[in-house]
Amino acid sequence: YTALTCKLLMEHLSRNKEGGKQPPKILSLKEVPAEVKKQLLNLCRLSWEGLVRQQLTFSSHAVGGDTLGLMHAVPELYGGEDGQLSYHFIHLTLQEFLSAFHISQLPPDTQQQVIEQHVSTGHLTMAVRFFFGLTEPSTFTSSLTSQLLHITSQEDSQSASVYHWLYEAGDVGKLTEGLGAGEEVRVRSSYTWSPLDYYIVGHVISQCNFRWELNFSGASMGDEGMEMLCKGMKSSTETTCKEISKLDLVFNNISVEGVKWLQHIPLHMLQLIKKLDVGGNELDRNALIALSEAVPKLTGLQKLSLQDNPIGEGG
Repeated sequence: YTALTCKLLMEHLSRNKEGGKQPPKILSLKEVPAEVKKQLLNLCRLSWEGLVRQQLTFSSHAVGGDTLGLMHAVPELYGGEDGQLSYHFIHLTLQEFLSAFHISQLPPDTQQQVIEQHVSTGHLTMAVRFFFGLTEPSTFTSSLTSQLLHITSQEDSQSASVYHWLYEAGDVGKLTEGLGAGEEVRVRSSYTWSPLDYYIVGHVISQCNFRWELNFSGASMGDEGMEMLCKGMKSSTETTCKEISKLDLVFNNISVEGVKWLQHIPLHMLQLIKKLDVGGNELDRNALIALSEAVPKLTGLQKLSLQDNPIGEGG
């Protein structure tokens, strides 16, 4: 969205160029020409204030000048004079991105206060995600990171967002290193999680020096979700995961195809799994064969549960 915003600004400057002068190329929002920078920051502030109030349309007075090609004008239908216009950003996601940019321009202490205040506000999820992508991990405090990880134990879609925020921040290990090695973090998934959510979670798990309790039971992750979780765990050449005290995959419609992906988890992480529960899935004889190939690598395994699977006598 940085590239999109820069493109929109350049198109605006091109339409309004004086004397045939070519507008400058804008590759970063830090390179915005002085003649539009003040109004851009004003629109970013407006986008955030509106987003907090769940406001999507703004008066011409609130806009306070040129829209810079970032907003559309529409007739004012309620409470306005004939011919008066109101404005909205060309897409809600653009408003969310500009909101994040506004927060990123605040002093570091103020940034922390704003994020800590709104980190659990559902309709601000995307803006917070953009903020993490725009900000250096070194600016985050351990208290904020602790607050984020606390949300992960909740069974709702917001818990998945936390991992996206950490992932967007870039250096997950650096972001969480101040919390101390071996801290226990509980993950509770939701049936609303997408395969991408599982990939992001797997990546974050591999990068943090924590003891993880992973409760994915009843989340309908299926073989695709299992594949993406394992791919996320192997997405980095180096892992700092301390321990996986529990990997609960009960009632997830996992079959032989999903079980095969266990072998793709880095050996170091497989050795860290203490309890593995794959009960209530679709594991037949072939799935057990695939699982038996991974079991020798699970050198730290203390308990394996296979109950309520169609194993059959052959299994």
